[in-house]
Amino acid sequence: MTAPTLRDYQNKVIDAVRGAMSVHKRVILQAPTGSGKSVIIAYMIATALSRGKSSWLICHRRELLDQLSETLYAAGVPHGQIMAGRPMSKAPVQVCSIQTLVRRLDGLQPPDMLAIDECHHAVASTYQQVIDWARDAYIIGLTATPARSDGRGLGDIFKAIVPGPSVADLTAQRFLSPFRIHAPMHPIDVSEVHTRGGDYDRGELTSLIDKSTITGDAIQHYRDHVAPGTCLVYCVSRLHARHVTAMYQEEGIDARYVCGDTPKDEREATIRSFRSGSPPVIVSVDLFGEGLDCPGLNAVQLLRPTQSLGLHLQQVGRGLRIDEGKEYLVILDHVGNTWRHGLPDDDREWSLDSKRKRKGSDESLPALRHCPECFAIYAASLPACPQCGHEHEVQSREIEEEEGELVEIAAARHRQLRDHEERSAKGMYGLVQLALDRGYKFGWAANKQKFRTGKSLRGLYKEEKQVRAEINQARA
Repeated sequence: MTAPTLRDYQNKVIDAVRGAMSVHKRVILQAPTGSGKSVIIAYMIATALSRGKSSWLICHRRELLDQLSETLYAAGVPHGQIMAGRPMSKAPVQVCSIQTLVRRLDGLQPPDMLAIDECHHAVASTYQQVIDWARDAYIIGLTATPARSDGRGLGDIFKAIVPGPSVADLTAQRFLSPFRIHAPMHPIDVSEVHTRGGDYDRGELTSLIDKSTITGDAIQHYRDHVAPGTCLVYCVSRLHARHVTAMYQEEGIDARYVCGDTPKDEREATIRSFRSGSPPVIVSVDLFGEGLDCPGLNAVQLLRPTQSLGLHLQQVGRGLRIDEGKEYLVILDHVGNTWRHGLPDDDREWSLDSKRKRKGSDESLPALRHCPECFAIYAASLPACPQCGHEHEVQSREIEEEEGELVEIAAARHRQLRDHEERSAKGMYGLVQLALDRGYKFGWAANKQKFRTGKSLRGLYKEEKQVRAEINQARA
């Protein structure tokens, strides 16, 4: 058995997880999609096995089980599988389907260590039964986004979060792909859509989004920015996904519908061929939001507005894996999720606490201008593009914006708009509200206020802590 070769940051993450587990038996390893969480846990399982310890790795879909099993095999870790239709073994390492495992608990002995992939699902009753059954085991949760759309925290299960490297750090080191975002200057108005289960009602969203004009724009922008590259399209519902697939096909583009109701063999065959570029387009709903490894993916297309930061980052994260010849990921955000949740590489702080679910902001955006030279977006009040310096030509009347047009969101310009929000935040209370809404780490508001006032950080840290507690209590 040979443990996998690790990157420097992966070694540091393992040391941090082990340090946390010396204090708490239940911890979360949070690291971005593409950072190699499965490789990290394979290494920890391999080292545990060398010490005579048993480890089980749990996931919630067949595709993830097979993928995790391949990672363990690559690491030289012999193991069994607990999955319906597959023979069981008494190997000390098992990769388990949660749906099968929960039905077989009575005949099994708990392992020494339990690893839960995509652990933001762990509040579900099936996981709770397994966790209660393995109450004496060390439990490691793995996720890129330890947040749920319903706002429910994971603190009842886990006692600490160990953060891995950021998306920005991994991108700078060329472990993740750079990205370019194309989005509408004015997101689709979802202010009349009700919230169900912490996110927009799917039935109402389908009626709003499933229109030929929107799908036509989506297909045209695939042609403009991606073709003939691969693209993963996220839809609102299966009905919506079928309609989008049909329209792609009518336009002569080989697109395939792959959702939970697609026959298993067909689904697996399509995923395998998609990794090779044929078909170039897969249309789905939630099936690929988590776990799919597809390094050569050229683009993701967002056709589903969501209030969930976690869902948005999981979907975008599918395309951030690097691959030979891949310069950057194209994000075609037709529904304005980028305006709701920010850039993929924004610095965020994750918490185990529950949060009151707030509806995504649908406020009017500042007046923006589209630079014809570098395609950045910048404030209409500025005389020149802050990205390339192109001077705006003053005309007697503005050119009318075309329906359905997407424009590129330059990262620097997006941050400029967010800087405007920060300048508009009044006092410590306003800064803390902004920090909580964005998921920023404790201390951000204090440092901003120090820059404004010159006051001592020690006193500002105390003030921020108190204000955070007041706001969190009011939001609870």
